[in-house]
Amino acid sequence: IDTFGELLHEGWMEKKSLGTEISTAAIDSIYDLAKSSGAIGGKLIGAGGGGFLLFFAKPEAQNDIRSSLKGLTEIPFKFEEKGSTIIFKDTKK
Repeated sequence: IDTFGELLHEGWMEKKSLGTEISTAAIDSIYDLAKSSGAIGGKLIGAGGGGFLLFFAKPEAQNDIRSSLKGLTEIPFKFEEKGSTIIFKDTKK
């Protein structure tokens, strides 16, 4: 299963190589900190101007990663059989 994390990392590195506006110094810093704390790989997900950093790590490394990224908001993640669902809709538009 480590291969999944390694593929996430390789994909993120390839995406970043496409242009200077793919990432920022802040995102790179968070990513590097997570990697040095035990994440096998990760990627930026979401639309431009907002989104999330997704990290893949073995269970035994997750607390170290949480500690190193203290101050950031953790959003629990799990795979769903139904695929993605809308959990918030702005009805004021």
